[in-house]
Amino acid sequence: MEESSSKTRSGALVDINIAQRDIQDGTNDSDTVNSYRGTIVDKVDNSAFDNAKTTQYTVKEYEKRYGKKVSSPSVYIVNEKTILTVDNPQVDTSGNSTAGESKITKVDGGYKVYLELHTQYAVARYYYRMVNLSESTVSSFNYVHLIYNLDSELNIVSTEVNEEYFAGKAGVSAKVNGNLKTYFFTKDVNITIPDTNTKITYPVEGEQNA
Repeated sequence: MEESSSKTRSGALVDINIAQRDIQDGTNDSDTVNSYRGTIVDKVDNSAFDNAKTTQYTVKEYEKRYGKKVSSPSVYIVNEKTILTVDNPQVDTSGNSTAGESKITKVDGGYKVYLELHTQYAVARYYYRMVNLSESTVSSFNYVHLIYNLDSELNIVSTEVNEEYFAGKAGVSAKVNGNLKTYFFTKDVNITIPDTNTKITYPVEGEQNA
């Protein structure tokens, strides 16, 4: 199960209001994904799904539409060709860190993997997600900073993304700074998938795999 919540600030040129829950039943291409589209009531962590629009896809159809399966950890393409290093930097060094600063750092309880991603190759699948989830178009990325937070067993605890891109909607284009945090849960944690009317309270960092 995955929930996507996104809302632009008041007065923004591009108005985005996304509340979507997707539930995948099985990992085969022919298995089912039920997608529920609600709305953000006031702030980004307050979504309503009581009158949600429901759409059903196969796993393959969903992946084609949104760039990844619900069960996939990331829509970004991460490999040796898309990770920027000192030997393979990009011109733009804006944002929270400098291009070419991909590295792994040991922290309390696990590791942080800092990745600078190529702004063309790494986001090839992301365009599908932007168009079909937020109903906006993306012309180009300035930077993509991706962090994997791992526990001592190298399980993914969470990912953090900071990115800057140009997006358009209804003929209006604007520069967008996006920040996204995704939490993951290990198989040893007892998680019940909520019904569409149940609000999800997100965990405090560091407690989700306790």
